Amino acid sequence: MRTNARPLPALAAAVLLAATAVTLAGCGKAEPQPSQNTPPAKFQSRACTTGPPTTITVFVEDDGQTSNKTVYVCEKDSVEWVPADPETYVREGLEWKNGSPFLHEPKHETHGKRKVLKSESPKTGTAGKRFDYDAWLVLKDGTMKKVDPIIEVME
Repeated sequence: MRTNARPLPALAAAVLLAATAVTLAGCGKAEPQPSQNTPPAKFQSRACTTGPPTTITVFVEDDGQTSNKTVYVCEKDSVEWVPADPETYVREGLEWKNGSPFLHEPKHETHGKRKVLKSESPKTGTAGKRFDYDAWLVLKDGTMKKVDPIIEVME
């Protein structure tokens, strides 16, 4: 007599597949977001002794709230000041209040349509120090807006 019954191994595979699908349904959940108070990765303990050099990007825009923003870098990192608006740029000749952390002043590079101000790595021996400076954002019409962020070189 012939039946439409499936062999036992095929049935077992179907049951196992269904159980796996139910188990994996929870895997697509979004991971919990870190707290808004979590410090940037470069601020965490021993961030400068591990990992490769990084280019720290500072986005500069005329938002009226650019005073005293701190940028954390390691002695092996470089910094680039990128205008939020591609028709503006940060002027060369940053005005350091107590000396520059860089051996050479940052220079302009062109990235697509943006004029980006880029530094080399900070000088050896600057770790643990803070550098206040003024930068000037040159707007489309040629007027300039003062930006006064801070660079802190971490150990």
